[in-house]
Formats: sequence, C-alpha cells, structure tokens
Amino acid sequence: MLSQTFLLFSLFAGCSTVPKKLEYGHYSSQLPSRSTLPVIRSIRATTPVIRSVGREVSVTKGKQAYLDCRVDDLQDFVVVWSNGERIISANRMLVRKDGKFRLNEHFGLEILKISEEDGGNYTCQVDVYGDSIKITHTVKVIVPPRIRSVNDSIRAHAGDTVTLTCRAEGQPPPVIVWTQHSSGKELPSIPGSNGVAMLGPVRREDADIYICTATNNFGHETKKMTQVEVLYAPDITVEEYWRHREEGKWDVELHCAVQSNPNSQVAWYKYPKTRLSTDDRHLIEKKGNSLSLLLEGVTEDQFDNYTCEADNSMGKASVTFDLTGRPGAPVITTSVHQMLMPESKELNISWTTDSFAPITAYFLYYRKNQVNSEDLSGKDWNEVAIPVASLPLHTSYTSPGRAYEGFYVIKDVENKVVYDVALKAQNKYGVSKESDIYNFYVQHKESDMSPQQLTHPEINKNFPAPMETLDAASSAQPSFSRAFLAILAPILISSLTILKHL
Repeated sequence: MLSQTFLLFSLFAGCSTVPKKLEYGHYSSQLPSRSTLPVIRSIRATTPVIRSVGREVSVTKGKQAYLDCRVDDLQDFVVVWSNGERIISANRMLVRKDGKFRLNEHFGLEILKISEEDGGNYTCQVDVYGDSIKITHTVKVIVPPRIRSVNDSIRAHAGDTVTLTCRAEGQPPPVIVWTQHSSGKELPSIPGSNGVAMLGPVRREDADIYICTATNNFGHETKKMTQVEVLYAPDITVEEYWRHREEGKWDVELHCAVQSNPNSQVAWYKYPKTRLSTDDRHLIEKKGNSLSLLLEGVTEDQFDNYTCEADNSMGKASVTFDLTGRPGAPVITTSVHQMLMPESKELNISWTTDSFAPITAYFLYYRKNQVNSEDLSGKDWNEVAIPVASLPLHTSYTSPGRAYEGFYVIKDVENKVVYDVALKAQNKYGVSKESDIYNFYVQHKESDMSPQQLTHPEINKNFPAPMETLDAASSAQPSFSRAFLAILAPILISSLTILKHL
C-alpha cells in the first residue's frame, strides 16, 4: 500500500520512475528536483525564547566574567556562543579548547582570568528554522593604571624651572596628578600633557618629595615618588638668648641658624674681622648646619658687633648682630581679675622686664576701640613716658642683671571699650623691643567690675619711636611735667604773694 501511495505521488509530481533508496536514508540523483517537490515542514506549537538581556560588563584584568544566556523551551535546538566570527561553543560542547571559557548548566558563559585581548562582543544565539534569536554582551576589560616611567630624582639650582614627567598606561586611560608631599598641594599640569607638571622658579622651600598619582574611573590608582633637590646659597637667621646665671651675671647665646644646600662652612667673627674660636670667654658649638656662640658671664666690654658668616659652592651670606645691654621686651602681668572701681574708672597695668642694667624709663602705648566697631579712627596709639624715678619704691631697679617690675594706671577708661596696651623699656644701653599687645575689655558693672584680658596678638606693632630717651632723673615728658607743675604752681603763687608784701 505504501509503495502504491509513493508511486501515485511520483506520478503526480511528473516523475517517470521511482527513485531508489540508498544507504543511510539518502536518495539517488534520480530524485525529482527540489522545485518539483512540495515543501513539507512540521511547525511546533512553541519556539525557544532567550530570557536574558544583553548588557555591558566591566571586569578587572585577571578576574572572571559571567555572561548570562537563559533559554526557555529550547527543545532540540542548539545554543551557540561566538566572539566575533569565532565560535566558542555549541550547546554544551566547547569548540575553543584554550581553557579560557566554561559553560554552566543554564548555558551561561564564564570567561576565566580575563585579559585585555578578551574584550569585545559576545553573542548567544539559537537558530530556529533558519531564523536566529540572539543577545549580545559587551565585555570591557579594566586594566589598573601602571606607571611606566617617572623622574627618580631631580637636582636643580635655585631659580631654575623643573619639569616633572610621569607616564602611565591602563584601561580606561588614567588621569595623572602631581602633588607636593609636605603640603599636599597639587601642581598645575601642562594643558593636554596628562602627566607633565612645571615647578619653578624653584626656591629652597621647593626641595621636597613630589608624588605622581595615576587614577582611572574605577577606583584604581598607583603612585610613584620623585625627590627634587634644590641647590642654593646660605640663608642665615641669628637669634639672641639671655639666661640668668646667678645674681648679677648673665650668659648670652647667639644662635646662627643656616639653611643651605650643599652644607656651608660657618664661622663667627667679632668686629672688625676677628674670627672667634672656643676660649675662656667664648664657646663655639656646632649644631647640625648651624653654629652657636655662647658668652658666659657676659660683661660690658663684650658688647659689640658679632657677624655670622656662611659660604658654600652656591654663594656666601652673613648677618651682623649688635650685642648690647638693652632690656628684654617687657611682659605684661596684669591679672584678668584686676579690680576696676566704677567711681575711679582706672585700669592698672603691671609688667616685668629682664635687664642687664637698671631700667631708667618705660614707654607705655595704649589705644581704644569700640567693640564690634568698624571705625578705624581709634587705632592711633597714645604714648606715655614713665621715668623709673616716678614709680613706687617697691619697683626693683637697683640691682643689675635681674627682673624689673613696674605698673601704670590708665585713668578715665570708658565703658564697653577694648583697650590695647603695649610697652617698651629703656636702660643706659638703649630701648628694648616692644612687648606683645595685650587687649582688655572694660565693662562697668556692679556684678562684674573687672577689666577682662582678651588676647595678645602679634599685630599692629608699628609703635612710634619714643619721643625722647629718659635717664633715671628725667621728668621731661608732658604727662609727668603737667602733674609736677600742678603740684608746684600753688606753692609758687603763695611764695610770690608773701614776697610782695615784705
């Protein structure tokens, strides 16, 4: 019956002979042409569907990437993974045998120990009756920044311009920034260079470690350091330190601090050009790149000009210091609890001063400023010259080489005013440096009748020079003269009246 049916089908198709079936189920060339046979295809009720969605995957070099491809109702169709034109797998069979890939039970593709060459598009597809359903994942390989080259160290002369160069690679391409280690300050880069910064003209303060930091957008960074060395001529600072040794005796240290590169040869000279060395009267002590001159039990004949001189291959420098017996700067000792009587409106200022010789006079400076006022008209200093002879007997000024004490009363202080006070001291050798500025806020209240000390900033110390220097017996300043004349005038008038009637 089957053969008859096939024969009828052949005749209907216009075939004159019945084809012979060959081995393996194929037919001979005597089969009717394809154009003469009807197409018979079994259409299933359902077809495969890929549930996963293509995405962009960023993976750090050396890590593992996972690409998903979940297929519903696969039936007997084939899932194929490819990278460009290259087939990776068909269903569960790996075509690529290089050990880079692995398939899981849901046809997900794992890329092991990913490298830069593994970046690109990966497609998962299923062929359904000649139509392809597919998704594509894009893999981006992140390569942490790596600095390929940087200046190990740079030596420059003061005034030179230094170029800092740093080259790095990575994916995405890294951004390069130069910073100074000590300050954390970022150096400006040359526009468009990404890794080249300019430093200069360099000074000695620029000698430091500089850090090149390469960073990409995924939190990866790497750093390398460059040492910048600056060669410069000596820079000298001389400081004076007085130390009370015993009653009437003082030691003086002149400390010559030298900054230079390379190191300098340092020496002390006494006017006019006598080089000093350690002996019974001088002690020379080297401390690093500095040199100290110690005068023990200093006497008046040692007051002179002393010069610290330093030189290196970059140049020479010197600083001359005039050692005198001038007093030290006064230190105000007024307590914050000093009482201010409302009826007298007086502000008592007390102080101490170290001096090699007896103090002969003080110069007190004060000014007032309204609290929270922006009016600058009240910033002028008032000066009061205070001869030591006018001070109370308890003031210590009779023994040389000790601390001297003194005080002064500023009268008619105003309510709710900030008063700034400072002092200078004078002895037979000259006038001292000014003291720190002390601020007092005055408030007239029954519950709080004390001037309150605020701060003592190092500001606005442009005091006028003393109007004239005073000796211990002097009373020529206007403030003292007016007080003296006020007392003497009635006595003179009475005496003249008596003489007139004789």
